Order: sequence, then C-alpha cells, then structure tokens
Amino acid sequence: GSLGVPQSIKQDVQEYQEEENYVAQFVDELLVVTGDRNDFIPSNDLYLYYSTWASGHGLRGQDLLNSSHFGRGLVARGLERHVYRGGGTQVRGFRGVRWVAANVG
Repeated sequence: GSLGVPQSIKQDVQEYQEEENYVAQFVDELLVVTGDRNDFIPSNDLYLYYSTWASGHGLRGQDLLNSSHFGRGLVARGLERHVYRGGGTQVRGFRGVRWVAANVG
C-alpha cells in the first residue's frame, strides 16, 4: 500500500497556498516590483496598507496575516528585505519596489 498524506499536512499546505494568494493579490494590485535598489518601502507602511486592503477584501481573523507571515509572503514573491540606515536611524523594509499610485505611502 501507499502512505497517505496526513490531514494536518494537507491543511498546512492549503493554508500556505491561501496566504500566498492574498499576498500575491496585494502585490499585484498595489505594488510595482522595479528591481531598482533606490525604491524602498518601510515594512510598517506595507503592513499598514495590507491590513487596510485585507479588511476591504473581507479578510478577518485567521485569514488576516500577521506581520511576520506577511513579510515572508513578500519575500516569497521576490521582494528583497533591506534595512535602510541614515541620519542615525534604521528602517526595516523592502527595496526594489514602489507603490502603483504615487499618492500611496
């Protein structure tokens, strides 16, 4: 006989795929991946807009990703984590990406 995949593994895979779909949709709708190292969006700004976007798309509770899962989803979509240092401060975020609309962020 063959070994079946445990239900818990199937559920984990399904949840991961759903998370990826939400992050992919957010990226497709609101961001332009430029690859330009000068384009930078702070993580806090990205997550704030994601939270607002997710609410507008009816995501609640377990469907709403926490900031860690959201960040991992962005990396999985090809965004590059970066820490901007300047003026005695450091800001965590992603580079090579900008907002679709100039008035966002």
